[in-house]
This record gives sequence, C-alpha cells and structure tokens, in this order.
Amino acid sequence: AIAYDPRYGLGWNDPQGWKVYFGFNMDGLDSKVAQYAGIVTNLNNQGIQPKIISVQYPYAPFYRLEQ
Repeated sequence: AIAYDPRYGLGWNDPQGWKVYFGFNMDGLDSKVAQYAGIVTNLNNQGIQPKIISVQYPYAPFYRLEQ
C-alpha cells in the first residue's frame, strides 16, 4: 500500500519494518530505487534497523533510527 507523509511525500511500509519515502513526484524513480537498495544492503550488513529511509532528494538521502 502506498503511504503519504506531508514532510517526505509518497512511500510505503517496508516488510522489514521501516517506512520508505521517495518524495512528492516520481522523477528519477529508477535512480531512487537503486539508491534505496544500496542503503538497505549497507544497513543490513551493519545490523542497523532504521525507522525511516528517505531518498526524496537523491543528492541527500538519509535514514533515521527513531521518529
């Protein structure tokens, strides 16, 4: 299911337990999805469980551990 947050835009709840946001439009979606996959791989390798991952701005992606 698609989710919406007024701060981060469109996204969804990932089955691994966090929220994912891609922004308010789908421009560059392929790049955002690839960036998201890389972030998830990196976090999983480090044993980090985020609460939010945002690739809304591809030049400044981030994750948060708490909301």
